[in-house]
Amino acid sequence: MTEKLSRRAALTGLAALAPATAVATMPAAALGAEPDPVFAAINAHKAAMAEIDAVNVAEVDVEDEEQHEEHEERLYDAIYDEAATLLVVLNTMPSTPLGLAHALAHMGARHCSWDAEKTPTTS
Repeated sequence: MTEKLSRRAALTGLAALAPATAVATMPAAALGAEPDPVFAAINAHKAAMAEIDAVNVAEVDVEDEEQHEEHEERLYDAIYDEAATLLVVLNTMPSTPLGLAHALAHMGARHCSWDAEKTPTTS
């Protein structure tokens, strides 16, 4: 005796196959086979921003001209490094949706925020 396949059984079987088919057709990078290069770029940029913060809080005797000049040089170097690593973040194409989300969140957290109280009004 042969059993007929009901519509419900067929749809249930297709629903179970859909995720497996989707995973099989995804690029290897999206599945995490290779690390997304944007994470390394973001980490380097975070380290460069931390260096700027560290230089900014360093105690400097402004009366000591040599110490003041060394501090300024460290600050300029840190700012240059931050700008260079920011360009790497901006020029690195995320290879996964998670990498894209992290890149957007990183940029929004530090570079796209604004304070409504400090924003000039048009009135």
